[in-house]
Formats: sequence, C-alpha cells, structure tokens
Amino acid sequence: RTNIVVELATALFIPGALIALIGAAGSGKTHILRRLFLRLIEENKATQEQVAQEKRAPTRVPIYAALRDLNVDLPFKAGLSHAIGAEPDLIAYIFERHDPILVLDGLDECVPVAKQAIARHLREMRELYPRISILVSSRRT
Repeated sequence: RTNIVVELATALFIPGALIALIGAAGSGKTHILRRLFLRLIEENKATQEQVAQEKRAPTRVPIYAALRDLNVDLPFKAGLSHAIGAEPDLIAYIFERHDPILVLDGLDECVPVAKQAIARHLREMRELYPRISILVSSRRT
C-alpha cells in the first residue's frame, strides 16, 4: 500500500496542483498535513544541494498554515504572514521568486464568511501565481 504522504508530496511538486484532503473529524487530516509539510521540507533540502551546485534559487517552498489563524480581512499574503508568524517581506519574496506549496489546514473550522474569503483569495493567488500548488484540508460537510 502506498503512503498517502508520499503521494501527496509527489502531487504537490507538480506546478499548479490543487488538492483537497477531505475526511471525518478525528480521521488524522492534521497529522497527515504536518507529516506532509515535514516531508516537503526534507525534499526541498535534498534539492538544495543540487540547487547550490547549479547556482540557482530553489523553485518550490512549502508553507503550512492553519486556516483558522488566517486574517481574511487582510490581503492574502499579509494574512498568511500573520497566521504563520513570518515577516511580510519574506512571504512576498517567496511568492515573487519561488513557487510556493501551500499546505492549508482546517477550512471547516472557519466561519462561512471566512470560507468565502479564503476561496476568493486562493482563486486570486492561482491567477497571479499559476505555478502555486495548494492543498486544503476540511471535514466532510
């Protein structure tokens, strides 16, 4: 049986990937996303040596965020920066210079207005950055 974390990591390295991880409460979605994020970091580190030899910037940068922490009243990158405690300039740099992989947990934990704002923000990000890969987790509704 294939490991879901490996499958998701492979899929997310495809530019423009859009994946929804849907499951019941307590089914392990957050656990899978955290393991996935660590795997993406490890895979990114492995490519760093190759990137250093070729003297070019890495192309994929994973970002993990709990959607309940996202301030949807801010522009998406500012809200993401706030949610993960990163400098806004760093998030802007990643989006402008790299192809981010967003691992976004818990859409179901957001109020309906926030869900709509997040959907709008993600559509806008995909239009501005077509190579961005996004995974969103949610409970079945």
